[in-house]
Amino acid sequence: MDFYGHGDSTTIGWSSQMDDIKAATFYLHHSMLLVSIQIEHFCWCLNFIRASCKVNLRNRSLSPCLSLDS
Repeated sequence: MDFYGHGDSTTIGWSSQMDDIKAATFYLHHSMLLVSIQIEHFCWCLNFIRASCKVNLRNRSLSPCLSLDS
């Protein structure tokens, strides 16, 4: 059997194993990147909502956040 896995069919080729590892690594990295972007977006939205609630409370404008104040 040579380096690229050409040999008898019972042996898993080294090359295909490396391709699987590369694909799994890429997928893991990609999915973790997506999750971190989603978390960042969620935190940004949360901070934006909290900031706008504080502004609304200060201005005493009509908003759902006023119910927290009373």
